Amino acid sequence: MVNLRPVNAPPGRRSRLSWALVLLALLAPAACQRAPSGAKTDLAGSVRRFPVDSDNWVLVADNAPGEIYVPDALPEPFHEEGLRVRFAIERLQPAPNARLVGIPVRLLRIAREDPRRPS
Repeated sequence: MVNLRPVNAPPGRRSRLSWALVLLALLAPAACQRAPSGAKTDLAGSVRRFPVDSDNWVLVADNAPGEIYVPDALPEPFHEEGLRVRFAIERLQPAPNARLVGIPVRLLRIAREDPRRPS
């Protein structure tokens, strides 16, 4: 084992450094457990049919009305035009040469928005 304590450093300083390293080792994994890169959580928006006369369903977030999200799989109970929802998504890479109406996403979570709750 390598002695990291400077020659003139008191022994108490070494133990504080050891405790700091142990604490860092314990807290580092917890800091890494966050949303996947490209993920957006707790978005409010609506379900839309796009184009209007098709079976393609998209999500439009309130905070970014210009962005249309194309979910990988939207559950059947959410196939309602204009339905208010709260959702979480993760952006996906589009297939090469794919033409999509919006941004492909993996739907992580979706729920009907409570109409009684104020926004």
